Amino acid sequence: MNTSALPNDLPDFGLIADLIHQHALHQPEHLALVDGERQCSHGALDALMDCLASALQRDGVRPGEAIAMCAASSVDYAAVFLGALRAGVVVAPLAPAGQSPAPAALAPEAPFNIIYSSGTTGEPKGIVQSHGMRWAHVLRGSACHYSPAGVTVLSTPLYSNTTLGFGGCVVLMPRFDAKG
Repeated sequence: MNTSALPNDLPDFGLIADLIHQHALHQPEHLALVDGERQCSHGALDALMDCLASALQRDGVRPGEAIAMCAASSVDYAAVFLGALRAGVVVAPLAPAGQSPAPAALAPEAPFNIIYSSGTTGEPKGIVQSHGMRWAHVLRGSACHYSPAGVTVLSTPLYSNTTLGFGGCVVLMPRFDAKG
């Protein structure tokens, strides 16, 4: 299997958490996340996502439920966010390690996240985005040659509408820094 690019035969719908698991199977030592203080490989991220998702399920959080989380951009924040997706919830707190979650069956219309927007009206509101909409981002990225071998720098906060990028290594900047 060519691990330098996403497969050309991506399904019409898939789950980001499952895609990260595939990256971990095929290139476990490849960097997945980097912030100013930490690095995390695909294998380590996948294992951490399992631990977080298992803890959420153990504590009774069900797919489709939304849990608010506020944190600075970091490897830990991204891991919690992705672990929550694996459990089928929007976001979650950090949880203990050592368990494997039950798979969360999700439809394309299932909620992925809730973003803040003031939109064109200037009125603050939350916008629910679906797993299907976010998977469409993965498909567009694949068409633009985003791959597990690539590096993406994210200088916007993870609550931003366009921040989430998947494939390869993601460098999380705590704030925009052109020199950094």
